[in-house]
Amino acid sequence: MVVLDELKTSPPTLRKYVGHGWSRPIFALRHEGKTLCGYVETDGANLVLLPHPGASGTPRMIFRKHQVHLLGQVAAVASPL
Repeated sequence: MVVLDELKTSPPTLRKYVGHGWSRPIFALRHEGKTLCGYVETDGANLVLLPHPGASGTPRMIFRKHQVHLLGQVAAVASPL
């Protein structure tokens, strides 16, 4: 289960984010019926979905802004143990 907050800020511009770790916001977006979560940055008319720097084998994904719907900022995540 993922709890989303309403969008209070826009995703930062590509490569302009100076925070790291838990201070960096995670966003949820919807693309073609799938919900995706990750770091999101803007690059002109594009949204770039970035994996955690420590993730291996997970590529960044680039979408045109009109192709996706930003759902909100991830506030909490719950997972069964």
